[in-house]
Amino acid sequence: MNCRRVLNSDYEMLSEWWIGHGWPAVKREVLPFGLICEKDGKPLSAGFLYLASNAPVAYLEYLVTDPENSARDSYKAIDMVLEELTAICRYNMIVSCFARISQDSLAKLYEKHDFIVCDTVKDLIWNWRA
Repeated sequence: MNCRRVLNSDYEMLSEWWIGHGWPAVKREVLPFGLICEKDGKPLSAGFLYLASNAPVAYLEYLVTDPENSARDSYKAIDMVLEELTAICRYNMIVSCFARISQDSLAKLYEKHDFIVCDTVKDLIWNWRA
């Protein structure tokens, strides 16, 4: 398995993945830097990282897998994306990286990468010109 940067040409595939999991597709124009994990050239998972411009913080978001993956491939691919994105945080001297998830099983994987489970929060989104 290896990771590569998400390309503009990956957007349609990623949209299908989000929809395949029952989520709305994320608008292309709001996606930050992202990585795709591949195995033998086949994309398996992706994740995105926002880096703040005025503080050493980041936000990890929109983690997704190909709905047709085996459970094992999805786990390994998410694990690799998390490893690579947290490495980018370290290289950029990020002090805190936030993530928002709802699945307990996914929280355990995040904890493996030194995330700490905190309070339950409500999702609030401000969409200018939505």
